[in-house]
Amino acid sequence: MKVAAKMSFIELVSEPLSWYNKYNTLLMNSFPREGNMQFKQSLEKKWYSCENYFDMAALCYDLIVSYIGDMPEAVFISQYMDIGKTSETSNPNLKGLLKLENDVKTILYEEPFPPTQADSIWNLINHFADKALPFGDDKTNQAAVFMSILMGIDLYIEFLFEMKFQFSSNGPLNHTDRAGSLVYLKNKHSLLDTIKTTYSFRSSVSSGGIRDALSTLLLMKKADFFPTCNYPKIKPFSIHEGRTKIRTQLIEDKILKIAIIPNQKPNSFEFDEDSTPGSTFRVKYTNDQKTSIEKHCKWIETAIRHGANIIILPEFFTSQEILEGIKLWFKEKRPEVWMQESSLIAVFTGTTWHESDNNIMHLLDEQGNELGTYYKYSPFTQLPPNTEDSNTYKMCERLTTPGKESLLLDIEFVGRALPSICRDVIDGNFTEYLVKSFEPFLLLTSAYSASVQSFNRHYKSYASHYYVTSVLCNACAAVKGSQLSLCTVPMMQATEMTGYTKPIEKCRRKDTECLDSCIILLELDYSGHSERKIGKSPHISYHRCRNHVISVAKKSKK
Repeated sequence: MKVAAKMSFIELVSEPLSWYNKYNTLLMNSFPREGNMQFKQSLEKKWYSCENYFDMAALCYDLIVSYIGDMPEAVFISQYMDIGKTSETSNPNLKGLLKLENDVKTILYEEPFPPTQADSIWNLINHFADKALPFGDDKTNQAAVFMSILMGIDLYIEFLFEMKFQFSSNGPLNHTDRAGSLVYLKNKHSLLDTIKTTYSFRSSVSSGGIRDALSTLLLMKKADFFPTCNYPKIKPFSIHEGRTKIRTQLIEDKILKIAIIPNQKPNSFEFDEDSTPGSTFRVKYTNDQKTSIEKHCKWIETAIRHGANIIILPEFFTSQEILEGIKLWFKEKRPEVWMQESSLIAVFTGTTWHESDNNIMHLLDEQGNELGTYYKYSPFTQLPPNTEDSNTYKMCERLTTPGKESLLLDIEFVGRALPSICRDVIDGNFTEYLVKSFEPFLLLTSAYSASVQSFNRHYKSYASHYYVTSVLCNACAAVKGSQLSLCTVPMMQATEMTGYTKPIEKCRRKDTECLDSCIILLELDYSGHSERKIGKSPHISYHRCRNHVISVAKKSKK
């Protein structure tokens, strides 16, 4: 088949295989054992709809899950893909499966067009089927073939990573309407890597299943996800080579600076129960929006001037007018020189109550451009006093499409960052699923909560099991105790993994004196140079940098 012109890599991986239906006559007549017809029918319906190797990976995973049935994935891997203690206990096809795996990688490397890739891999399957020896359950033995193909695709993606290739999206990468699974990319590196090596952290909790057998691909079943939500998206985020200051800070110093802006008192909003049915409520913004925009922009500029890499605001405070004001401020205030000197990566804008009755966090890049959104999933609920009826609420947050969108950021030199909103963490449901599924390096939470203790319990669990660094930005106006927010990092204590929590205290000013927001700058040191007496972990410190913009202006006059 002649090709008229060369195509870009993105065009290559998305080139349709519709023409490939001509090759139905090539359907293999192999697999003479029982179950042959079911095997051929499954491929006949699905294989030809694959448009790139991510679709092939999803199809392989679907077939594996179908063929192994109730067998745990870890058992399948250990029995059919690993060498046994003796030759009698090993799968006799292992040598052929390993060759199949490497042949798939070679095909993807040497044959750039998806149609020819699919054709060649199909022929490999056909050839291997004729040579395969009986072992264990017949259908599970067939699953091992597709596991080898999946591992071959995984090897090829690893090769692309080594060549510094970056995809425009890290997931979902397959056509989700054609498969029962989702294909993402793992986040292979983070700021925690040096700490893991220096302090000899043990491996994080794993199931020993298919996801652990793969180096780069992250696969999950669609059926396991929350039915009312769109599938989470992962966006890669590069730091431009010209931004030498922040690249040096992250690559060499391994320091991450996160600014928490807990906002001021009194609240700039109220919970409106009168305009909603039953006990539900929505948020209504009440104060002078122009003044609030000016304050938010001043706070953000102060944080940037103090070297913040990531800025996070609390729940509810950022109205749609304030959000648009922040975006406009970035457009007007970002001269090229200032942006090069800035160390800002992203702004997690707290949450905004939208007219659609959704509580949404917006993610902005260093120039104020919107990267995407995260919709709150778990509503705030409050039971009436002295009630035993859990179905009766005094108040219930009115969320019309909870969890509709979830965006994770794969930040270069930092790691995978997952946003979260208040009850999503506390309820131990939505955020916990996302943490287990995507294993982020960083969890950033906007909240409006009277206490931080409920977060601490979950943060420590994420730190000890998945090595997650968690940062809470709580609203000062909501807090009743002395602790305002907190930060939790993974820590090795003797030989046990746990979490170390640094509480962030409220300032000592009286509420009546609080006319402006504190700006708390967290500094997280992942170099491994400092070690705690109680255990080994990244070092956390913080300080307040209030009204810095004003002091800078005064100095400049001198």
